[in-house]
Amino acid sequence: MLSWSSAIASGFICLILTYVWNGLDTQKFLPDSCEHVESFLFQHVVGQELALQQLVDAVCTHIHKSHPSKPLILSIHGPPGVGKTYSHTLLAKALYNRHPEQVLYCPGMDCRGAKVIYGLDFVQELKESQLGAVRDAIVEHARSVQDPLIVIEEYDKLDCASRGMLRQLFQNPEIANASLNRAIILLESNLGFSELEQMVLRVGKDKITPESAEHTLRDLVFASWRRSACEEYTDTLKLVSMIDFFLPFLPLQREQVETLMVKSIQGWANILWKEKSTQMEWDMDVVAFLADKVDFDGPFPLEGGKQVANIAIRYLARLVRTCPDARASHNNPSNPSESDMTASLIPVEDGLDRCLPSPASLASQLVQSKDDEGDKAPQWSLFVMCGPGGVQESLPVMKLVLLNGGLNIRWRHKKALAEK
Repeated sequence: MLSWSSAIASGFICLILTYVWNGLDTQKFLPDSCEHVESFLFQHVVGQELALQQLVDAVCTHIHKSHPSKPLILSIHGPPGVGKTYSHTLLAKALYNRHPEQVLYCPGMDCRGAKVIYGLDFVQELKESQLGAVRDAIVEHARSVQDPLIVIEEYDKLDCASRGMLRQLFQNPEIANASLNRAIILLESNLGFSELEQMVLRVGKDKITPESAEHTLRDLVFASWRRSACEEYTDTLKLVSMIDFFLPFLPLQREQVETLMVKSIQGWANILWKEKSTQMEWDMDVVAFLADKVDFDGPFPLEGGKQVANIAIRYLARLVRTCPDARASHNNPSNPSESDMTASLIPVEDGLDRCLPSPASLASQLVQSKDDEGDKAPQWSLFVMCGPGGVQESLPVMKLVLLNGGLNIRWRHKKALAEK
């Protein structure tokens, strides 16, 4: 029979071995990752079908090659906030993990094969040493990882020295005793976002072809690099020719902003259900109300989808946090399915609703609140109770409504629902 010390030691060894195995496992692409990488990306990234389809096809073709002759190099373009960084993070999760939706640390321990270079814009006095450090980091990553995914952000801002270093590394990795042939290299850039906006305005998002976008972006990159006059014309041409695909992440529009807002509201609804056993309901009037808070420049949001999460926090976080726990009002708090409330996000006309601050005030203000409304309540205002018939009458129903320019809480007694 094992002693306590032996059992603890055995458990500790198993834990270490599991950690090491998981770390090694996330250094190579899963052979069947392409069975779920496309659905995973399309589930989370909004409005980028043109870029994502090409991204998935290029990546899956590359990783299925037994002995690729060169790294897959993709140039990714688009305005800020449209999903470029988000996409490469999701891609890494899907390539290195069987259950990407459960991954927490990527880049990190859950995606050890992925490495992100966040910029090569160095202080002049330290440029040589810093550039050498970046080169060493890329080389060491290529040596130690079987299937590297390397992301270089804002690569359009590379100076001559940085660009020359990357060109030599991509063309002749054997000089550094490293192989990049199995690598996937993503070069991310905001270059070309104005041209992509003009294409959307001119022909419409659905009419842009992969070839027309690639032609525009390739010419932009070549012209930008030629202006800096870092190398001979032929060297610039060789470097641009090493890029396999130029992928357009198109600017978002109102439709995509509303889709992102629905996802954000759903996220808060999930939190409300998980923590308070309360369901949340809303309609497109609420979505439109929140989307109106996003700053637009013509048809395009100024910051892509970046404002969506903060707007949802501004209007929903406090309501979710202060909502009482439905389980506290039920005989069986361990079973939330039997004691849930519903929070309905339904806009109403200003002044038609009285906001009650807490369930404690419900009994004294219920009649007054009901009388104030009378028949003036809009037809589309609904009260929904998700609990079974045996729910206590004192259990409140929370409804989130638009009132005086914001989202507010109103409480209703089950008896009031029966009277309506």
